[in-house]
Amino acid sequence: MVYITQSAGRLMRAIYEMVLQRGWAQLVDKTLSLSKMIDKRMWQSMCPLRQFKKIPEEIIRKIEKKNLSWDRFYDLDAHEIGELVRAPKVGKTIYKYIHHIPKLELSVHVLPITRSTLKIEL
Repeated sequence: MVYITQSAGRLMRAIYEMVLQRGWAQLVDKTLSLSKMIDKRMWQSMCPLRQFKKIPEEIIRKIEKKNLSWDRFYDLDAHEIGELVRAPKVGKTIYKYIHHIPKLELSVHVLPITRSTLKIEL
């Protein structure tokens, strides 16, 4: 079983490399996402708060069932988060952990130079 766990990431990365060389853009995106999920052992549908063991599992499941975007959690205060999960006492703790996860905002300007070359400005 350990062999499968160790090899799954490498196999998915190899599939990603093959698809990348063939130039299949949509499949590249999907295989890269799968590769990352396998390496991190965390699916995209899972809440990033699973990294913190002090948050009870039932609270994390409630958050995942709400299907809110992660950006939306940054906009909520501790009281609103407590109401969202129907556990006001835990709201402050969840708020603290949400703000421990870095938030990155990028703006991109893409300019086509030739058919196969892009100028990307971050």
